[in-house]
Amino acid sequence: MGEFRKRILRPLSFPLVAAVFVGALVISLSRVLLAVPEQSSTLIALVVAVDVLGIAAVIAATRRTKPAQRTLMVVLGLGLISAGAVSANAGVRHEELVVGVPVPISAKSIAFNTKELHFPADTKVQLKFTNDDISVQHNVAIFTDPSQSTNLFRGTVITGPASFPYAVPPLKPGHYYFHCDIHPQQMNGTVIVGGPPGGPTTQPTNVSTAPPSTSSPTPPPPGGQAQNVP
Repeated sequence: MGEFRKRILRPLSFPLVAAVFVGALVISLSRVLLAVPEQSSTLIALVVAVDVLGIAAVIAATRRTKPAQRTLMVVLGLGLISAGAVSANAGVRHEELVVGVPVPISAKSIAFNTKELHFPADTKVQLKFTNDDISVQHNVAIFTDPSQSTNLFRGTVITGPASFPYAVPPLKPGHYYFHCDIHPQQMNGTVIVGGPPGGPTTQPTNVSTAPPSTSSPTPPPPGGQAQNVP
């Protein structure tokens, strides 16, 4: 039995323990990144990646790790796991403040609820996107035209059911194209910037709005001019 443990169980136990430890580190790191602001999460991920590469370089440069090095790695790993547990208890980050004119849009059954979006010109827009499709991913992306040659905005892909406020930058007056990156053929439409829904409401200045006259001219007297009845 002792020989079996030495030759079979012990060689297998090290990879299993390492896999569990690495998995715990990855999950903990993901909890931390989800709990902090988006900009901070990028910096934290870069710092952790540099630390991992540094530790790997030290291990590769030495044939055997010293007790102090092993202790440091264990402490760092346990610290990250503890931070992940705290972050998991705190939950994911709250939606960051998005300012702008609110414009709603939703997706259900692989279709947007509208084919037209109306934005004010030269104004930030808060595109309030709601994905009602369960376990299906959608987003909203805006382009200059249907050829998709120039992307003006690309929203984060979210899995339904969920909602997310997109911060769309100001756009110049005109017509643009929008679609879902995941389902571009089924989910697309037009963004109209600078015009209210239903088209312009002002009337041309050269068109008279006065009601037509109902008076009729009286027959002209013999040898005289026609006179209008007031």
